[in-house]
Amino acid sequence: TTNQARMVAHEVRNALLPVQAALDSLYREVLTLPPSEVLARRRKTIDEGVRGALEFTKKLLQIAELGAKPPQPFEAVQAIGEVVDALAPTTQIALSGPQGTVLPLLHGRREHFVLAVRNLIQNAIEHGGSELRRVVVTMELEATQDAIRLTVDDDGRGVEPAERERIFDEGVTNKPNGTGIGLSSVKQVFERDFQGVVVCSQAPLGGARFVVRLPLASGGLRFSQKEFKR
Repeated sequence: TTNQARMVAHEVRNALLPVQAALDSLYREVLTLPPSEVLARRRKTIDEGVRGALEFTKKLLQIAELGAKPPQPFEAVQAIGEVVDALAPTTQIALSGPQGTVLPLLHGRREHFVLAVRNLIQNAIEHGGSELRRVVVTMELEATQDAIRLTVDDDGRGVEPAERERIFDEGVTNKPNGTGIGLSSVKQVFERDFQGVVVCSQAPLGGARFVVRLPLASGGLRFSQKEFKR
């Protein structure tokens, strides 16, 4: 419950931070510029941020109504597609996911999975820097057919090798106003709830690569960081 609350707070905060920045700029600019010009410049950011926060809280209410619903099988590609569709209009970054892929069902709480995937993609967008132009999301069944592999690649500035394990620790962030709970929540969901593992490396695109391995075996199988990096 605590972890879920942290992820929720992180998402709402991400939606509202651009609104706060746009409003701060609007308040300053309206003192010297025509109000209509200022509003035209800032309105889109404000409207999209508020709309995104409200839409997210709406979905949370729907999730809350599920109560203590036990983990169930769900289609992971469809869940990820929903996240990609939700983020693409507001990020101005092309996100492409798997198309026409048939994968075995995952077993767990779908809403936790969606929040973790959203945090993972949002992290790529926020930390990719000015170099970032693309985020590519793929899913595939491993050759052994005992695990699904989710990969999030970007062409941004990447993550230094020395930081690739540390960034999953709670409280670690390179943002001035960051909370340091985004990736730590991602790790907890994938490794605790789904008995998988998540690691960071360098993407073929030149930026960061996050790979999540989710076992399909009943009860889950744990993979060590060392084993997974092969």
